Order: sequence, then C-alpha cells, then structure tokens
Amino acid sequence: MGKVSKKTKKFERSHLQDEIKQRKRMQRVNATRQKREQRSIANRERAAADEEQQKKKQNEDEAKILGTLSSGQPQQAGGSWENFLSGDFTNFMEQQSDADEFSDDEESDDASEDAAKENEFGQPFQSDEDDDAGQLSKAKGEIKQHKKDLEQLKKKDPEFYKFLQENDGDLLDISDDSEAEEMEGEEEDSKENHQSPSDEEDDQPARQVTLAEVNKQIKQVKKNSTALQPLRRLVQAFQSAVSIQDSNYGDADLRIVDGEVFQTVMTYCLNNMREVFDKYLEIDGTKKPSSSSRWKRFRAIAKVYLASLVHGLVELSDPIMALHLLRHAATMVPYLQYFPKISKNLLRATMKALGGSEEALRIQAFLLSRSLALEMPFPFIESVFKGVYITFQRNTKFTTNNNKASQQFLAQCVTEIYSLDRAAAYEHGFVYLRQLAIELRAALTKKSKEAVGHILSWKFLNSFELWARLICALPDEDSMGPLAYPLIQIGIGCLRFAAGARLVPFRLHICRALQRVAETLEIYVPLSPHLLAVLDLPELSSKPKGGGPPVEMEFVLRLSKTVVKRSTAADALGVGALALLQRHLAQHCRSPAFPELFFPIGMSLKKFSKESQSAKLRKLAKDLHDRCSLTSQWCENHREKVEFKPESLHTIKFLSSNSEKDKPVLEKYQGENKTGGSDEPAEIKNAGQKSQKQVKIDDQDAEDSFDEGNVGSSDDGMESDEESEAEEGWLEEGEDSEASGDEESEEEEADYDDDKEDELEEFEFSDDE
Repeated sequence: MGKVSKKTKKFERSHLQDEIKQRKRMQRVNATRQKREQRSIANRERAAADEEQQKKKQNEDEAKILGTLSSGQPQQAGGSWENFLSGDFTNFMEQQSDADEFSDDEESDDASEDAAKENEFGQPFQSDEDDDAGQLSKAKGEIKQHKKDLEQLKKKDPEFYKFLQENDGDLLDISDDSEAEEMEGEEEDSKENHQSPSDEEDDQPARQVTLAEVNKQIKQVKKNSTALQPLRRLVQAFQSAVSIQDSNYGDADLRIVDGEVFQTVMTYCLNNMREVFDKYLEIDGTKKPSSSSRWKRFRAIAKVYLASLVHGLVELSDPIMALHLLRHAATMVPYLQYFPKISKNLLRATMKALGGSEEALRIQAFLLSRSLALEMPFPFIESVFKGVYITFQRNTKFTTNNNKASQQFLAQCVTEIYSLDRAAAYEHGFVYLRQLAIELRAALTKKSKEAVGHILSWKFLNSFELWARLICALPDEDSMGPLAYPLIQIGIGCLRFAAGARLVPFRLHICRALQRVAETLEIYVPLSPHLLAVLDLPELSSKPKGGGPPVEMEFVLRLSKTVVKRSTAADALGVGALALLQRHLAQHCRSPAFPELFFPIGMSLKKFSKESQSAKLRKLAKDLHDRCSLTSQWCENHREKVEFKPESLHTIKFLSSNSEKDKPVLEKYQGENKTGGSDEPAEIKNAGQKSQKQVKIDDQDAEDSFDEGNVGSSDDGMESDEESEAEEGWLEEGEDSEASGDEESEEEEADYDDDKEDELEEFEFSDDE
C-alpha cells in the first residue's frame, strides 16, 4: 500500500468513526426494510387467501340456498302452478332473511372500516402495507444514493477505498441480509421460549425416585464408565436431592422424599463424581476437561451438576452436609473454570461460610477459596481478593474477647490469599488504603458525627491493622512494601486526629501497628512525640479519683469520663504508652544516632517520674530512663572507637555486628522480658494486670458507673461503642452540673453530668469553624 495522503489521514481522524457507524446503521435499516417487505408480502398473500376462501364460502351459501328453493317445490306427479304456489315457503323465507341480514352486516362493517380510515382532516389513513411500501421505497432511494457516494469516493480517493476494503469489507456491502435472518431467528426463538406449558403437564404429579432406581444407575455407571444416559439420570437424582427444601428448583417431575435415597445419592456423588467425570472424559489429573473429544457433549451435564452443587451449598442448612459439599467443590475446581457464573455463586457461598461461626466450615471455606484463586483464570483471583477483604470487614465491626480469635483467623486468611499474587495484592491494597485516607480526610474537613464515627470505629482500626499485617508479611519492593509510606501517613493522621485522654486506647492501637511495620521494614517512624503526649496528659499526672475494675486495653477504643479519672485506667494508659516507647527505643538502640534520639525523650521521662501520682508508673518510667541512659553510653563508647565518617554506611554495620555478649542494655532487657506471642515485655504487661487486693469503690461512684453504662458486659468499667453513641451522643454540648453542698459531692455530681455530654468532647467545634 502506498503512502497515505493527508486528506485520508484527516478523514480518518475526523470522520472515519462516524462514517463507519453510519454505514452499520444503514445495514441495520436495510435488514429491517427487507424484513418488513417480506412481512408485507406475507400479509398480502394471507389476505388473498382469505378473500378466496370467503368467495368460496359465498358460492357454497348460494348453492345451499338454491338447493333449499328446489326442495320447496311440490313433489306430486302432475302438479300445477296452483299446487306450487300453495306449497310451504316458510323455511325458504327464513333462510333468505338471514342471508340478507348477513350481507347488510358486511356492508355496515365495510362502511365503518372505510370511515375509520379517514382522519380528522377528511384524508384517508395510510395502511400498514402502504406505509411499508413507502418506507421500502425510501430505503431503496437511500441505498442508491449511498452507492453513488461510494462510487465517487472510489474515484476521488482510491487509496482510502482500498483501505476500507482491506480492513472492513462488510461496510461496503450494504445488501447483506444476514442480520435480518438473525433477527428473524431470534424472534422465532423468543416465540418458542415464551410458549407457556400445557395445563396437562402442570397437573401431573412429581414422580418419586426409589432406592432401586438409584442403585441401578450406580451399577450401570460403574460397569460402563462411558455410558452417558445412566450418568445423566444420576445427575438428575443429585439435582433433586439438593433441592429437597426448594420445590421450585430442578426437575419438577422428579423428587426425592425417602431419607435413605437422599443419603445414597449424596454419598455416592460426593465421594465418586469427580472420578466418574474423569473416566467418562478419559483424562487424568494433569489434563484439562476441554482436551477430551467428549467434552462438548458432556458440558451440559457438568454444568447442571455444578449448579446443583452450589445450590445445595446455599440451601442446605446442616453444617456437616455443608462441610462435605465444600470439600467436594474443592475437587471440582478444574471443571468450574468453564462456568464463570457458577464459580461466582460458589465464591459467594464460600465467603458466607468463611465468615460463619463453625470452625471446620471456616477452614474448609478458606481452602476452597485458595483453590479457586490458584486454579481459576486470572481475573477471578481479583474477585477472591475482594471477597475475603469484604468478609473480613463484615466480621470485624466489633472486637471482644469472644470474637478476637475468629478475627485473627480471618486476618491470617486474607494474608495467605493476598500472598498468592503479589502484583494484584498491591493494586487492591492501594485502592483500599486510599479509601481509608478518604475517610480520614472527610473526618478532618467535615468534622461531622458520621465522619468521626467512621474513624473511631473497630471497622476502621481492624482494616488499618490488617494492612499493616499484610505489609509486614509481604515487605518486598515488588509487593506491598511501597504501601508502607501511605499507611504510616494515615496512621500519623489518626494520631493527630484522636486527641484527649479518653481516646488514648485508640491511639495506642495505631502506634502498635505502626511500630510493627517499622520493625519489619527497619525504618524510623516518629512515634515518640505521640507516646510522650500520652504521658503529659493531666489525667496521668494528677491524683486519681478512686479504684475500680482493671481496664482491658486490648478491647477498648475509648473510655468514659468517669473511668478515665480512676487509678486503674490511668495505670493502664501509662503502662501501654511506656511499653510502646520502650519497644520503639529498643528498635534503634544500635543506631549511632541513639544518644541524640534519646535526649528529649529522657528529659520527658525524668519529668514524668517525678510528677506522676502513681508509684507504679513512676517506677516504670525511672527504670526505662536508666536502661536508655546505659544504652546511650554504650553507643557513645562505640562511636568514639570508629575512624570513619558518620556518613559512611560502615557505621551502621559496625554497630549491628557485635557479639551476643556485647549487647546494648535496652536490647538485652527487651529480649529477655518479652513474653511469647506478645509485643510487650513481661514486666510492663504484668504491671497493668489486676492485683490480688481489690480496691473498694464507694457506693456513689459505683452507682454512677452503672447508671451511665460505664461498666461493660465484662464489668471492666468501659462504655461499649453502641451505648456511648446512643446514650451520650456525639458532638453535642451537654448541660453543666448543678452545685451541691460540699466540694467532694460537687466533683462526683459533675462527673455524673459530664458522662451525659458528648463522648468525643475533643471534637466539639464552634460555629465559626
């Protein structure tokens, strides 16, 4: 092909797509015109046949009338006109009057039809045949004009005409009537599909499957593995078995009522059907079903069986039966890849079982979802990623001691599934982290009750911790590692957002997740300012109001105003902050910059150890300060011995290559006192536990806690999320407490009224803001 002219290029840019659309539209119009012409011809032929039949019937009526007339003549021999006139003409006159009435009716109907054909302007309406003929002639004129345009295009720009012939020759042929034939075929199919079943079939009762029939089909399948008819009947029996609770599904003429028949069908199918399928197709585990020459004939049977399997998984409520169905579905995954719709329905049922309460079902559902992600074609693994993450979010709206184990299991399942395809995991992680960032931005800008509630919720926190866990599990640069930076930015934004003593538990959860990421990726995350801000709160430095039950920080997001002033809550908050601060410093204890890092922290710890009213917190802060001071001296001594510049990377390697005997004090203490499966040292963790001697709570304080809902279901002195939202209300100003007699009673009544205020007092804004 020669060089394309500028005119052709300009036409391709500006008008080619419109020209192609116009020509395709003309093809559709042509097909429609031809179809209308055929229908018009058929109507004319039908009208001619009806007219001929009507004339024939009229001739028959006339012959009948003449026959009646002749029968009215006298039959006596030698009859005369007088005898003829005296004959009985009654029957003949009645028939003649009926014929006259019939002709009058026809004339009136014809007149009414003629009148109906005139419109309000006195002009006759155009019939359908005339309309079709006019449209057909118009279409023929358009086609002739279009052919002339093509001839001119061929003369003016033969190169472009040749280009159209090579790329899409059908566009130049506007007389193709294949589309019309397809449309006619579709109409005929739709007519056949919409035909209603006869009443006789609806009235027939369903036939019950017997045990002898099932055993006979099983024997035939075992005897001849290539016989299709016994296998088809066995699949029909399985379809009836899984629809035992749904009479509208499957074959309505075949039902299983006997329990023994149900057990026989289900046992054989779930244990042997995969092997039966492979034998019929003559394949082994390494070949695909589509490689068999019998697959086209067998595809419909496999589709019915797999659809019935999914239906049984959805409808049957027995956990043991659901477990067997899930196990069997895992063996049928190679056949599911040819039926995407059935596979998606199976994935929905699997995700429902994964989020259920049965442990065995959850484990088997995870194994099945993993098999689907591995063996199904590529786009399907993204559906599995989305399904497991949504299942995790639906089951982590609240975290308690009872469901903590199941949530950890779901988090591990998400981690295992996402590790199957790291590139796709990065894409999904980017999208979902962006969603968390959007929610945080909405809370910072709108400052509304709903936006704040999205951030300060277990759902948001569990999702944040899940992505931190995934980044720690897949820290490579070609996987989830690059998502560490946006995750850290979201976490720091949450720490700045959740200010105040009552939201310290939420901040500690965020800090713990960020510290885990920092240790895994060996990066620095500025957590010390946020942890020191917790120690500077007045609730931790002032004298506690009284004792109470211990606060389980693991299952708390925020505290009530009454609980946060108690000694047990202050100790729990201080212990959690000191534990994370020690862990943060122990991570960087081998860094050459540790002395400079510890200097401002050491001043804050020293100040806190003097001002705190809790002897427990003073001791923990002083011990941490002393250990960090010794570690700082260790780093300074090793820095003095080096002879290269600080900018050299050998400095870090030198400090990290010391023997086990020459460890920093902080690192040695952190390793020796760390309990198994916990992120906190044993000494700090045990410091927050409940002591043997219970602190008595005065009657008035206990009454206030019970009335305000501060004691949860486990009597831990905390408000649940739902109670705080319903009873206190978010972002609403409360009423001031009334003054009472002495100073102590005033403080107690003020605390009682403060609990009725907004649970998030820190997020109350003025009208100007």
